[in-house]
Amino acid sequence: MHYLDNAATTPLDPLVAEDLARSQRDSWGNPSSLHPVGVAAARELSEARELMLGMLAATSVVFTGGGTEATNLAMRGFCRGKKGRIVVGAADHPSVVATARDLETEGMSVSVYPVDDKCRPKLDAFRDALDEDVLFVSLLHGNNEVGTLLPLDGMVRMVREHAPRAHLHVDGVQAFCKVPLDVERLGVDSITLAAHKIHGPKGVGALALGHRHQPRPVMTGGGQENGLRCGTENVCGNRAFARAAELWISNMHETSGHVQSLRDRVQRGLVDAIDDVEVLGDPDARLPHILCLAIRRVRGEVVMHHLEENGIYVSTGSACASSSRAKANTGSHVLEAMQLPQELINGTLRISFGRLNTDADADAVLQAMPAVVEQLRALGV
Repeated sequence: MHYLDNAATTPLDPLVAEDLARSQRDSWGNPSSLHPVGVAAARELSEARELMLGMLAATSVVFTGGGTEATNLAMRGFCRGKKGRIVVGAADHPSVVATARDLETEGMSVSVYPVDDKCRPKLDAFRDALDEDVLFVSLLHGNNEVGTLLPLDGMVRMVREHAPRAHLHVDGVQAFCKVPLDVERLGVDSITLAAHKIHGPKGVGALALGHRHQPRPVMTGGGQENGLRCGTENVCGNRAFARAAELWISNMHETSGHVQSLRDRVQRGLVDAIDDVEVLGDPDARLPHILCLAIRRVRGEVVMHHLEENGIYVSTGSACASSSRAKANTGSHVLEAMQLPQELINGTLRISFGRLNTDADADAVLQAMPAVVEQLRALGV
C-alpha cells in the first residue's frame, strides 16, 4: 500500500502508538480525582500541555475533540452574543466558513475576501474588508487543497492597524509542524490545531491562545480546561498529540525537507511524463507536503480510482467536504474561488505526503500514474 493522502489524515506514528499504549495503561485515571490514580493522570495532562505551550509560544492551550471543535470554540466563543463583522477567506476550510455563516443568523455579518488563481489572497480586498466593526478575522495558513501559504506577517499587520478590536485567528491545521507557527511570533490571538494531521490520533485537537481576547466556553459543565472546554479530559489522546508534535518539531527542518523532497520529485516526474498538467497553488509559498495537480482531458476522480487498483491512495481534494460535495453534486469551493476553468477543476488530483512516506511511495505513483492517464485519455474518460 502506498498512502499519499496525508492532507486528509495520517497513519499513527508507531512511536506515538507506543506512547499512547503506555498512557492508556498507566494514566487512565480522571485528572480531577484527588487520589494517586487521578494525580498521575493530571500529571500526564500537565506534561502534554507544557509541551504544546512550549512549541506554540502560547499563553494557554485548550485541548479539544479536534480541529473543527477548536475553530468553533474560537469563533463562537468570541462572537456569540455580539454585533459586528467576521472576515474569512473564500478558500477557507468549511469549518470556518460554515461557522461564520451560522453566526450570521445570530446577528453577526460576514465579509469574504477573494483569492486569485494561485489561491493567494487579494490583499486590496482584504484590506478593504477591515474596519472598526470587525470583531473576528480568520486566516487559513496552508490551504488544505492546494497548499498555498498566506503572507501572514503582512496580513496580521493589516488587521492590527485597521481592525484593532478583532480577535485574530489562524487555522493552522495543515501548517502545524510543517512550517514555523507560534502565537507570540505571529502576534495572533488563537491557532487551531489537529493531531491526526501530524501522525497523532483522531478526535484530538487544540486551540492555542495568546493573552488577548479569551473566548467564552461553548460547552459548560465541570470547569475542565479552565472552564473553556468542559468534560473529562482525553488524557491519553492529548499526550499522544503532544508526542506527535514533538517528534516532528524536534527536527522540523529535516522532516519537512523530507516530505518536500518527495513532493518535488513526484511533481517533476509527473509534469515531465504527462502532457497538459498544471501544478496548482502558489509556486513560491506552498506547504511542503501538498501537491495539487490539474490534468486536462481526464477526470481526477477516475484517475484516483484507477490508482487505487495499484494500491496507491490519493484524493481529489478536501476529505472534509468531499462527501457533502458528492451529495450536492457540486465542485470544490476552493477551486471555484480560484476561478479555474471547469476542465481543470474536473481533472484535479491531490497527492500529499507525511513523515512516514518513503522513496518507494514516490516510485509507485511515478510508475503508475502516467500510464493511467494515457489509458484514460485514449478511452476518452
